[in-house]
Amino acid sequence: MSKRIVLIVIILFLILPGQLPAKFSCETLATDIEVLYLYDEPVSIDWPLIYHLAVEEACRVNLVSLKPGNENRCHVESSEDYNIHSYRFMVKDFPRYDLDSVLTRLNSWRLPDIVILNRNLHNPASLEFERYLLNLNPDDDKVFNIEKILRDVSEGGGDIFINSSIYLSEHYDELSELAAAFSSTLDELNRGQIYSAYSLIKDNTGGDKKPSILPGIEKNRLRRLTEKYIENSMVAASMNAAMDEYIGNILSAVNLKGLEKINSVFDALESLYRLRQEYFADFTSDSSTVVAKYISSLLDMVSSRIFKLAGIDFEFRNALRDTPQGPRLKLMTEIDNNGPLRITAGRISIRPNCNEKTIELSLKQKEIPPFSQFAREFTIDAEIESLVSFKPDSMLITGTIRYRGRNIEYRTFADAYLETPLSVSLVPKFAMIMPVSGKIYERLVEPVKLKAIITKPSFKSATIDIQVVNPPGTMAGAYRKTISMPIGTRSFEVSIPLVATRKLTAGKKRLIINLIENKYIVASDTAFVSRTDTDLNDKVKIALLSGSDGLLEDILVNTGADYRTISNRYLETRDLDQFDILALGTGCYENYPALATVRGKLKKFMEHGGTILVFGQPRNWPADLLPVSILSTEKLLPGHQLEVSKKSHPVFHKTEPSKFLEFVDRRYKSYPALVSPSEPIV
Repeated sequence: MSKRIVLIVIILFLILPGQLPAKFSCETLATDIEVLYLYDEPVSIDWPLIYHLAVEEACRVNLVSLKPGNENRCHVESSEDYNIHSYRFMVKDFPRYDLDSVLTRLNSWRLPDIVILNRNLHNPASLEFERYLLNLNPDDDKVFNIEKILRDVSEGGGDIFINSSIYLSEHYDELSELAAAFSSTLDELNRGQIYSAYSLIKDNTGGDKKPSILPGIEKNRLRRLTEKYIENSMVAASMNAAMDEYIGNILSAVNLKGLEKINSVFDALESLYRLRQEYFADFTSDSSTVVAKYISSLLDMVSSRIFKLAGIDFEFRNALRDTPQGPRLKLMTEIDNNGPLRITAGRISIRPNCNEKTIELSLKQKEIPPFSQFAREFTIDAEIESLVSFKPDSMLITGTIRYRGRNIEYRTFADAYLETPLSVSLVPKFAMIMPVSGKIYERLVEPVKLKAIITKPSFKSATIDIQVVNPPGTMAGAYRKTISMPIGTRSFEVSIPLVATRKLTAGKKRLIINLIENKYIVASDTAFVSRTDTDLNDKVKIALLSGSDGLLEDILVNTGADYRTISNRYLETRDLDQFDILALGTGCYENYPALATVRGKLKKFMEHGGTILVFGQPRNWPADLLPVSILSTEKLLPGHQLEVSKKSHPVFHKTEPSKFLEFVDRRYKSYPALVSPSEPIV
């Protein structure tokens, strides 16, 4: 081991979510307005208009496309940063039932307020859906109707104009990031266009007003709902008072930061709980009414925002399998605690649409440490006929999470499908790429290679076309575009080389692979790509104790690090002198029981200049396993106030201190780490 410098340090940055950028504005929680944007090709989406509606006007925007397919399915994506959701429908035919189902899939209890038609609609399914929307007339018995329909007429005419050039000049990076999140790019053909023009072809708001997009549409409609549906005036007054309190708390949260922001949103959630209690106190109320669904939708949005502020992610996956014993529904729920505080996962239940009875899947509580995951799997009986792929409430999953002493209810709706016989999986799921400077063809490039593993039943033959949708700023090299899998074969592997140019922006990007059979997409998978400007010194030797998720190993492979994954037996029987760093991957303690017996070996390793890096471990991680103790200060510092206070510290050996903090988000607050009995180095 070179340079035997005594180095005893474990670095830990805990990021406290809470001070979020403007795009996370809480104003969206006080706005009811929904927009349906119908398009065919992602490249033709008017991203300046979408940004204006979602970010500046706090609307919910649903991006909708329809294409022919061999079955009725819908692929849904939601932005992590914006109130924008993508619905890509595949439909077999275009009867009225299916078109009704499209609107039901977006929202089962209300219609969008505004419909915007892209100028490049040409797909037969899209044109049929356009005609269907134009023929929908407002229903006076309903509070939510399509109030306005606009058409993009940027090629000439129009009575509503959006200054696209200003958005492109002032928000280009955000617009590029937004487009990339939905596998799109800014429309290069219209970069020189100053304005986007729209024609208001239908307006049900009444009056002789100047054509506009939002004016004439109420931002909050609880009062109209109570006037229309609540006969008890005292109940209506109590509900309106709770709603006023809710909006006041939301608007207060807009200008707050950190824990104060979370507390204000929590207060808004408590106001909604009181609103719900007031409504259900009336014996005439039930959960199937539009008022109940309106309240539930507000609860869903506020709970989701608290999860975002607290760093909590909830994911649900399911597959419906037709077995000899009948249909079986396999469910998997996963809660990611990416925040610095412990949370508790509580009960979880499911209500299939075929049955009003709620099935309790689990009543157990489980504490989830910071930066940890908790997954649960269940299998239940199901009726295929009751689980329609376009129905958002085919399955209602509900549960609770306890955070900072308060319970948060969450709900999610899920579709169920018969498991397709063809499947594809990308490996690795996360790839880091070093951007190439200059023109890519002027030099030899060593690409990152992704592997697509395609599987099918052995009794089936298939000829499959492969489509790779790579994110902007990357280029996919030559790969097999078509493969034939005869009877008897079960799997096939396709290597996909991928390189990045300097146009690849920072952040996580999606790469999608589609399997196409008879012109229909039958299976797909997603991997994530990120740029890295880090070049690890190949003289640094790394020993890796592989973690449970494998992500650290993916990162080391992609950065070209000189590492070796060692086994439990190696750790137990061999010396570590040949390594400079020992990296303990996430959850590795479960796979390396020898860790409990090698404290002396680890102490010797560090005394001779070795560094130990510890990533997230389970609760039963022994506190005295390492020959050092970790002491985290309670002091909170915003990212922009962090600075290196001791540049000569051995931790900066082979590291440039001036660049050490570049990857700390300056908007967030951090817990600087101390290694007892040492002094802070940051």
